[in-house]
Amino acid sequence: MLKNYFKTSFRSLMKNPLSSFINLFGLSMAIGICLVVYAFMEYEYSIDNFHKNKYEVYLTTFFSDRDGSLQQYGLTPTPLGEMLREDFSHIKKVCRVQDGDVIIKYEDHVFHEQVRFADPEFLEMLTFPLKWGATQSLTDLNSIILSDEMSIKYFGNENPVGRNILVKFDGKQDKVFTVSGVALPFPKAHVIDFSFLVNFDNLQVANPDYDLHNWSTFVNATLIQVDHPSDLIPIESAMKKYKSLQNKVQKDWAISSFAFEPLATLYAESEDIRNGISYNYSASGRLALPIIAIFMLVLACFNYINIAIVSAAKRLKEIGVRKVIGASKSRVVSQFLVENIFITSFALLLGYALAAVVFTPWFSQISSRPLDLELLDRNLWLFMLAIVLVTGIASGIYPAFYISKFQVVRIFKGSVQF
Repeated sequence: MLKNYFKTSFRSLMKNPLSSFINLFGLSMAIGICLVVYAFMEYEYSIDNFHKNKYEVYLTTFFSDRDGSLQQYGLTPTPLGEMLREDFSHIKKVCRVQDGDVIIKYEDHVFHEQVRFADPEFLEMLTFPLKWGATQSLTDLNSIILSDEMSIKYFGNENPVGRNILVKFDGKQDKVFTVSGVALPFPKAHVIDFSFLVNFDNLQVANPDYDLHNWSTFVNATLIQVDHPSDLIPIESAMKKYKSLQNKVQKDWAISSFAFEPLATLYAESEDIRNGISYNYSASGRLALPIIAIFMLVLACFNYINIAIVSAAKRLKEIGVRKVIGASKSRVVSQFLVENIFITSFALLLGYALAAVVFTPWFSQISSRPLDLELLDRNLWLFMLAIVLVTGIASGIYPAFYISKFQVVRIFKGSVQF
C-alpha cells in the first residue's frame, strides 16, 4: 500500500510541475532556514560544555552600583583568589586569570599578540588537552604554552617544545620563555581559550611594581572549583569579609555583593556580566531566530495547503474511483498524508543542500560563528525526522480531510464546489 502511495505521489509531482516546484521550493527554503537555526542553537548551547569540570568550576563575580543601577562584573580584586584559597577548605582549586598585550619574537617572526597569565590550575580546571608537552609545566615561571594556531604560525607543523621565544611586555620588560606545551585545536564551540599561556606570577615580571595584595586593582577573572554546588553555601555567606576589605580601599567601586556563576551556564548568563572574560552572547538572538524559523515554516505550510486544495480538482475522479472500489475516508486521508510526507522528504533533501551550501556559510560569515551541519550528528537526524513528520502532517492534514469528505455521486456528477 505504501509503495502504491509513493508511486502516486511521484506521478502527481510529474503531472503538476509548476505547483510541485512552488511547493518544493517553499518547503525547502523554510526547512533550510530551520536547519541553519538548529546549527546556531546547537552551537550556542554547546559553548564551553566540553570541559569535564563544567559543573564544579565557577566564575567569581560581584555586583556594584554604577550609573544608577546595580550591575554585575566578571572582574575581581587581585588578592581575592589567594585569600579564598587560604580561607576555605571547600575550595579545591583557585585560578586567577589576567590578559596582557605583548610582542612575541622568534627568529624573524615578530608580532603583537595577547598573552594570558594564569595560575597552574588553569589547565586542570579547564580541560584543554595538549598535543605536545605537559600541563604541569605551567608551574614553571619560565615556561610558555601555545595554542595550536600560534604554534603553526611561528613554528609550522614542527613540535616546538624546547624552543625559546622572546616576550616583550609593554615594550619595556622582556623575558625569554621556553615552549613547554602546545594545545590541541580548540573545539569550535568555545569562548574561553588562549594564544599564549604563562604562569600568573609573571605579572610581576611584566610590571615590577605590580602588587598582588592591592585591593584597588582587578584581574580579569577568578575561577574556583568545588566538589558539589552545596559547598558554595558557606562560601557565599562568608564573602562579606572581602566586601569590607574592598570597599575600604576602593570607594568608587563599592561592592554590594559577590556571586558565583557556574561554567556550564556561564555563556548563557554572560549578557549581564560586564568586563572580565570576553563573551558575545545575545539572548535576543536565541529567541528571535527560532521564531523566524517557525514563522517561515508556517508560511510554507499555508502555501502548500492552498496549492494542494486547488490541485485536488484535477484528482477528483481518482478519488471517486478509489471510493467506489472500497477505499474508506481514513484510507483517502492516509494516502494524502503519505504523499505529503513524501513531498516533504524531497523538500528536506533540497533544504539540507541549501542550508549546507548557501545558508550556513552565509550566516557563519555575518554572525562570526563557525556553524556546520554534521551528518554524523544523531540529534540532527532526529531534528530532520521531526521536521518531515511535523511539516508533512501539519501541511497535509487539512487538505486530506477536506478532500476525503467529497461524496462519490457529486464527484462523478461534477457538482463538487471548492
